[in-house]
Amino acid sequence: MDTLYQMIKRFIMAWVWWPFLAVTLVPFAIDGLIRRKISQTNFDYPSPLAHRYSLYIMLASVYLLFMGLTLPFPVPPQSIPVGIFIVAFALNVFLANTQKRV
Repeated sequence: MDTLYQMIKRFIMAWVWWPFLAVTLVPFAIDGLIRRKISQTNFDYPSPLAHRYSLYIMLASVYLLFMGLTLPFPVPPQSIPVGIFIVAFALNVFLANTQKRV
């Protein structure tokens, strides 16, 4: 029962940080798209390596944030905003290095 209580408590903590995710993702996404447009006008080649690794980092951090709900040891409460910032920065790199034709 204690594990279930901790899981519910961590889920509520993640739900409280949900507006921060929305506020953080929008500027990072817009900046990534603008950087993509700037590199297109300069005929720069987008890095497929940065594109793929940013996708892996986004998936891994989201997976770890969801797995953090059921971990049997204490998880610091700062892990959620740090994970959100990592996802937002990886989204920025992902969008900035998207190929010319999607």
